Amino acid sequence: MDVGTANPQLLDRTFGSDPKTVATLAGAYMAGLQESGAVTASLKHFPGIGATTTDPHLGLPVLTRSRADWERIDLAPYKTLLATGKVHAIMITHEMIPTVDNQYPSSLSPAVIDGELRQKLGFQGVVITDSLYMGALNARWTVAQAAALAIEAGADMVIGPQNAQIVAQVKDALKAALSSGKLSQARIEISVKRVLKLKITMGLLPIPRPTPQATSTGHAAAPTNTPRKNRR
Repeated sequence: MDVGTANPQLLDRTFGSDPKTVATLAGAYMAGLQESGAVTASLKHFPGIGATTTDPHLGLPVLTRSRADWERIDLAPYKTLLATGKVHAIMITHEMIPTVDNQYPSSLSPAVIDGELRQKLGFQGVVITDSLYMGALNARWTVAQAAALAIEAGADMVIGPQNAQIVAQVKDALKAALSSGKLSQARIEISVKRVLKLKITMGLLPIPRPTPQATSTGHAAAPTNTPRKNRR
């Protein structure tokens, strides 16, 4: 979904520098991935690193476009595909956009995730971070610290915890954020619902249904929690 070819990380990985072409080709790719129903496409790298020059694996990219140009160029393909109603997941990258947030990179920014993506663009699907091990973050935050900040900012899933020790550290960081009030239980539950909805959509999680109970006459009896008229 990135518009442009300036970033060395994106060598031969973008669909070009024209927003309409990117939207058309990325949309076709998304449709192909999701055709079977067994794969969900994740649009990336929101909010767009096509015009940056730093590889986020190594350092922190900074998007210097004006806000008007950012919306006109980088956000245009996202707006086009979101309008189809078929976008279920979006990946947030580690990138500074000073016109939106000059304190936190996008992956940790409430202004970008909750403000721009959720509220202004209306996306309520699953937001997943890029790897929290990248150089764009780990010079300032540990994986556990970045994970807690990302969830606080509105992300639903994080990439990074790769072993039991790191998973435990992330859990401890989230519990600490809950205890301090930086993170609420309601915020956690919203993310859980989004992930469960995606799993149900993909058929990974069956919807529980009442199991009829057989009676001595061989007929199915209504579940005990189902109202019946003239029950004796």
